[in-house]
Amino acid sequence: MTISTHIQSFHQLPVQEFESGQINPATAIRLSIDWEAYEAGEKMINKLMQLTQLPQCSEIRALVIGEWEGCAEGNSIQTAIDFICSHPNHFASLEALFVGEMTYEECEISWIEQGDYSAIWSALPNLKHLQIRGAAPTLGDIRSDVLTTLILESGGLAKTTLASVLDAKTPMLEHLELWLGDENYGWDSNVTDLQPILVKDRFPKLQYLGLCDCDDGDALAKMMAESEQIASLQTLDLSLGTVGDEGAKALMNSPYIQSLQKLDLHFHYISAAVCSQLSQLPIVVDITDPQQEDDGDRYVAVSE
Repeated sequence: MTISTHIQSFHQLPVQEFESGQINPATAIRLSIDWEAYEAGEKMINKLMQLTQLPQCSEIRALVIGEWEGCAEGNSIQTAIDFICSHPNHFASLEALFVGEMTYEECEISWIEQGDYSAIWSALPNLKHLQIRGAAPTLGDIRSDVLTTLILESGGLAKTTLASVLDAKTPMLEHLELWLGDENYGWDSNVTDLQPILVKDRFPKLQYLGLCDCDDGDALAKMMAESEQIASLQTLDLSLGTVGDEGAKALMNSPYIQSLQKLDLHFHYISAAVCSQLSQLPIVVDITDPQQEDDGDRYVAVSE
């Protein structure tokens, strides 16, 4: 699977590409520097400066940062992150931020050089939704009383990034989605390192848990099946990974699985016979996009 399209809405707002002049704070403002603009010398920091010169900037609720200059050549987004954090008054209403919203044609996910977000928690106290796509973002000491959604999309989640998530103090977090990825593209932990997420009251408001794109899908599924904490969820998302019959059977036999509203396993290696059994569960089960092993090997949906 590749990410081939841009989002049309974000934070329940339609996405509007920023050019210059007026903006509509009732939309999610998207900033991007395509190849032609990059060749002409444009930079993301300049777009942000133009944005902050508009009086409506402080009313923006959702901001999307797409392709930036030289992102496919190893340039990080750090200067833009620093600019946002150093201008908190201009982003006083910001509730949702998505950094790295780009397709594979613009930059492969493992090539997207992220940055250090440590200062964002104090700079943007109203931030409810943070979504980051790309390699090894530094999240620092995550402390927020309002954050409800944290989504980290990568071809391989770094152990240092995972450690920040596991230590997060986010009592209102409802949606946690981690794309774990492949060891060849940055995943340097193992499934058991995810167990702290399942500690009782670790994230007391959590309704959606996505541990996606896992290259040890059966082990992950079995660990989840044994955890009573999944009974408190609405959705368990183990999609985009390598779950096969072994993991699927463990989930079916879990005493907690029927407490879910939805089990998402799309993009999987589960046989047709076991898929038929899964479909009999009295919950919504997404088993679309079945895969076939390649000479006994399984691959995650998103890596490079």
